[in-house]
Amino acid sequence: WRDRVRTCLLLNKVDRLIVELELTPMEAYERLLKIVEQVNAVNQMLLSEAAMAKDADGAEAAAEAAPGADEGIDLAGAELEFDVAAEEAYTYSPERGNVAFGSASHGWAFSLGTFARLIASKMGAKPENLQRVLWGDWTFNKKTKRVQRRNPVDAKSKPMFVEFVLQQVFAVYEATYKSLNPAVLGKMQAQIAGWKEVDLERLAAGQSAVRELMSRWLP
Repeated sequence: WRDRVRTCLLLNKVDRLIVELELTPMEAYERLLKIVEQVNAVNQMLLSEAAMAKDADGAEAAAEAAPGADEGIDLAGAELEFDVAAEEAYTYSPERGNVAFGSASHGWAFSLGTFARLIASKMGAKPENLQRVLWGDWTFNKKTKRVQRRNPVDAKSKPMFVEFVLQQVFAVYEATYKSLNPAVLGKMQAQIAGWKEVDLERLAAGQSAVRELMSRWLP
């Protein structure tokens, strides 16, 4: 933070949301959304403290130059100088590409750009446009084939991150972790290039199968 190094936020151990907490894709999305918001809140606090400290230093210098001046920050009269560039740089937003999700123990990770490139051709969309709507309150209308703002009251509508990202990840775990589902894995193998050379018949249910398939799909 002090060196102003631009960073990327990696949300690790996503696998635990699936195999340990047994959350639904929607519940997992809400958990991840909350974490990103909490991290951004901490960064905003640090930026505010930096702005206050900078203004306080200026007030102290002015007091030394003019003895008798009041100490502290005049919130009514002074304009705090916030570093807008730093605020943008340290705001984590998956659609901007500075947030990644993954599981170090199972050897996989992805950003929104990863899935945008994977599904763009199927949806007839540009990857860069798709990346902008794969996070937040956006849903895909199957009738109109268009993206629209999601109505939170509508329980049937799903955020695109849930429908096009998490449900796909959850499907792999559900078909491999506790027991193998050859039918589901066979359908997915036909669509995932990294699985073409995998012999599904030799896989045994459990972490080893998850690690092999997920690391080939989302290395």
